[in-house]
Amino acid sequence: DYEAKDTNLKDKLLEADINAVAGLLKLFLREMPDPLLTYDLYPDLLDMARKKNFNQVLPTILARLPELEGLCFRFLFHFLKEASFFSSESKMTASNLAIVFSPNVLRAEKETLAILQRDAKHKNL
Repeated sequence: DYEAKDTNLKDKLLEADINAVAGLLKLFLREMPDPLLTYDLYPDLLDMARKKNFNQVLPTILARLPELEGLCFRFLFHFLKEASFFSSESKMTASNLAIVFSPNVLRAEKETLAILQRDAKHKNL
């Protein structure tokens, strides 16, 4: 668990423009040289989404993440789960968050228009 050393951090975050913070987070994730959910996991994650067998397969797939990516993914997932609790105010339901963030954490190594169209409906689950 992350514990802030700066006791005023929570107050500073509450004053921040949430749209700017979300935009910065998306930019960071998008600009990573390799996606957070690594290229080698892409086919297995899409296959899992197509078959809708998340509970059986997801833990095994995520266990293959490198340690740092796994830690970052768990933190991001927890953050997005918490953010979804405020959907009545923000209109960012879990589905909307998936639509916004999934292209930044899960992408094919070679992205063509055909691949993007083929995989789009499975990446936002």
